[in-house]
Amino acid sequence: MEQTQDMKYFKTLYIRFNLYTEAYSFFIVVPGVLFYVWSNIQLSQEQYAIFNTIWPPAFVFGVIFVLVNNWIVLLPVMRYLKKYRNGEAVAPEEYERAKKRLVRLPVIHAVGAFFRWIFLMANAIVPFTIIVDLSRPQIVNLWMGVAICAFLGIISYFSITEILVQGLLDRGAFTEKTPVDYTRRIGLLQRLTALSVTAVLLPMLLILTFFYITVEIAGVAGTLLYARLGIFALFSIIIGIFSPILLNRSIIERTRIVTELLKKIGGGDLSCHPREVPVHDEISQIILDVDEMKDRLRESRGMLLDLNLNLEKKVAERTEELEDAFDEIEAANNELEAMNENLIQLNRTLEENERSRKKEMALAAAVQASFLPGSPPADRYFDIAFTSRPWTEVSGDFFDFFEENASLKGLGLFDVSGHGVSSGLLTLVAKSTITRNFHLHREEKLGKVMEHINEGLIQEMGQTDNYVTGVLLRFDGDTVEYVNCASPDVIFRSGSSGKTGRVADRTGKTITSGFLGVAEMKMQFNALAVKLLPGDCLFMYTDCLIESRNPDGIPYQETDIMATLKKARGDSAREILDQIINDFDQFIQDTPVRDDLTAILIKRK
Repeated sequence: MEQTQDMKYFKTLYIRFNLYTEAYSFFIVVPGVLFYVWSNIQLSQEQYAIFNTIWPPAFVFGVIFVLVNNWIVLLPVMRYLKKYRNGEAVAPEEYERAKKRLVRLPVIHAVGAFFRWIFLMANAIVPFTIIVDLSRPQIVNLWMGVAICAFLGIISYFSITEILVQGLLDRGAFTEKTPVDYTRRIGLLQRLTALSVTAVLLPMLLILTFFYITVEIAGVAGTLLYARLGIFALFSIIIGIFSPILLNRSIIERTRIVTELLKKIGGGDLSCHPREVPVHDEISQIILDVDEMKDRLRESRGMLLDLNLNLEKKVAERTEELEDAFDEIEAANNELEAMNENLIQLNRTLEENERSRKKEMALAAAVQASFLPGSPPADRYFDIAFTSRPWTEVSGDFFDFFEENASLKGLGLFDVSGHGVSSGLLTLVAKSTITRNFHLHREEKLGKVMEHINEGLIQEMGQTDNYVTGVLLRFDGDTVEYVNCASPDVIFRSGSSGKTGRVADRTGKTITSGFLGVAEMKMQFNALAVKLLPGDCLFMYTDCLIESRNPDGIPYQETDIMATLKKARGDSAREILDQIINDFDQFIQDTPVRDDLTAILIKRK
């Protein structure tokens, strides 16, 4: 990303160069010049009208002239940067020419600005002077404005261009060294003096020009008055020169302290200390950083000297330690080889056991699958669809359809606690017990049938820690009886209104009993009868559906099931069930499911 920004910076160099320098001139200095003419030259209305017809074309000419000039000045640099961006080879002479032009650009642009200001402003002043009859003070003040702009261009263009060139160098396009150093040394004293004198002279000259034309027009000018002004100007120049000399001396003295300290460190004197400074600034911080570096070097040298003096002794000690360590490693290696042989043998045994386990699990899964229905029964009243997803090879969920004379009489969906082979085997026992008692006691009430089933499960599972949950349904035409044993409530959807809700009695109360197969929890079971009209649906499921969570840890809730069931479309039970399961899969995304999942949907034809 950073390299892409650098390439963009190189590509837009010409635009940036003009924005940084010429935009400053044409949109800040030029308006200042126009204000200077209006306030200092004291033109008449006729003279000012003529001036307003001369300066716009001169301004346009100046913009074009400067843009062409800058293009010519930057051409060697831009040619090189274009090849650099495209990864093309550059001849050494071309690289040197581009770098030479770049590092000299602040001086070139500053000096060029001086003459450009004179030339371009003269381009407007000379025609104006010829056309208009101006007084001597007006002419003097016009050319004084030229001088002010020319000297201002030198100072401002040098600093702005230097910053631009530094940014270009920092981006690594000119990292190769050239045989000749083209940079020019410009001392701090020269810079500060020029800046200070300019800062003093420019405001003073502006005031003097305004004062000059005012007193000349008023007729109060005289030799004594100009002599006084000259003395004030002289004092201003002396102060402008003297101030940076003091500041420069302070800076040079601090840099001398840094230089002396570095020379002492380079000569090996790591016990030296820098001279104190009365005022702390950025340079004094550099002195402190260098002093800290010197202290770290002294500590490192002391450690190296100590290491060198004791090297022979330490080498002998370490050699002896290494020999002992080598013996220990050899002994450990022999032990590891023996352990490796044992691990290889153990791994083979584990692999064999795993193959046997997989075979046994596959066999158990096949046996369990053979006991579970492969497809829903065909019935004249009900359309049924189911889905079953075991967590492992063998599931703790099981279901069954109870038929008699090719007619659906009942349906059961149950879940044995726990996972694995033990729970899978108990499903076979529980299924057999439930099926036997359902047919044996079919004339009794469904709650009583569930009591017989519970007694049978207690006898069969009494020695285990497992229990059974589930729902049992019995069909009589379009009427469904329903018993719930600690399982999620069956959800109902009306075929006429589309409303969904739990199966409940007229008071809105659902029926849920305790676990099956637990002797301590023997109880009576309540049954509920529901009449299904054409299009009505019943949906039942094991608890995996509402205990699974999405990546944010949010569970898939009963309200989500109701919402999906309500908006599900389709003529068959299979289509409606698939929409519920698809919505569940999209909700949990890639979060692994930690339980067996079974769901059954019944739709009244």
